[in-house]
Amino acid sequence: MFVRIKKFKFFFTTIVIFIIVLGSSAVFWQSYIINEINDRLSNNKFKIISAKISGNLFTSIKIEDVNVVHPSYGDMLINRGLLNINFISSLIGRLTFDDIRVENIKIQSLNKTLKKTEPLKKYTNPNIPFDIDHFFISGQIPIEFQNDILILVGELEGSITGEEELKVALSSLKLNNHGE
Repeated sequence: MFVRIKKFKFFFTTIVIFIIVLGSSAVFWQSYIINEINDRLSNNKFKIISAKISGNLFTSIKIEDVNVVHPSYGDMLINRGLLNINFISSLIGRLTFDDIRVENIKIQSLNKTLKKTEPLKKYTNPNIPFDIDHFFISGQIPIEFQNDILILVGELEGSITGEEELKVALSSLKLNNHGE
């Protein structure tokens, strides 16, 4: 009798753990994650077109080969990214990321895209619908300058809060000029 109860508890516990691990896999939530990010970024007109997502919702979500578009700023390609969500803060209040890493971002030439857009009539702070305790971004931005293309390669590190007013705290900024 006691042996059956122990086997049942072991079997039940194993099934529950298996369901939790399987259900927290980011692969199963890929379309939902992309839709949620797009919904939250829609005010700023950024949209993720495609991405490969893996990892676990409770630890790290890995994102690779991300294609982002913006009507004014053009296309952005992100080679690799990593997201860690702060579940406790996110459940209690505002969506918060413990860490966001974006590596090898490549942005379309800003000169061409900005020439196509109309001048800003009124500037407003961007609406960032989440906080980031720590972020790291590395990549390159091509800039046309007097018939040449300068490529700024850099790294940016800091934190962002933005519930009422956008606050960006930079802890590191490195920029190098690599001509083409």
